[in-house]
Amino acid sequence: MLFTELLKMAGLSLIANKLRTILTMLGIIIGVSAVIAMVSVGMGVKKNVVDSISRLGSNMLIVMSGSSNRGGIRGGAGSVQTLTYDDAKAIKERIKYVAHVSPTVQGSYQVVYGHENWSTTVTGVIPEYVEIQSLTMKSGIFFGEHDVDVRNRVAVIGTTVATNLFESVNPVGKKIRIGNAPYTIIGVLAS
Repeated sequence: MLFTELLKMAGLSLIANKLRTILTMLGIIIGVSAVIAMVSVGMGVKKNVVDSISRLGSNMLIVMSGSSNRGGIRGGAGSVQTLTYDDAKAIKERIKYVAHVSPTVQGSYQVVYGHENWSTTVTGVIPEYVEIQSLTMKSGIFFGEHDVDVRNRVAVIGTTVATNLFESVNPVGKKIRIGNAPYTIIGVLAS
């Protein structure tokens, strides 16, 4: 009996104060909607950041050499090449849970084939780089340990360089010049 009387009084009170009832309901609806919208936006941003980090390789660590400081001018990280190939081997052998290590040397060079040329970034790596960066080959092969050991002048090029130098011709087996040094193309990376 008491419960039914309470419901009856509440209903009469809501009907008597229609404007207050509508404004209260509107406030509750707007408040709940704002919380839902903010949580949705936050989750979307979080997913975007996680996806961006995953594309870089969430389990990848890049070690760069130090910076130079000459005459009060400080160079950026990696401006002095102090790390060696032996350092890379030591990292792989001595640090637990390191699966792959690839030292890299990078520079901007003019790549020439016949009368065509293209200025691009050239990166010197070892075969483990394919695993680290999850690269796939469009055609040909990636160089192996033997090529590194005997210092074969072989190159694997990207699709942009292949398109600009060779158009629709398969470049595998062709000779190019990087700077002044001749290299034989043994593979083309997929986009």
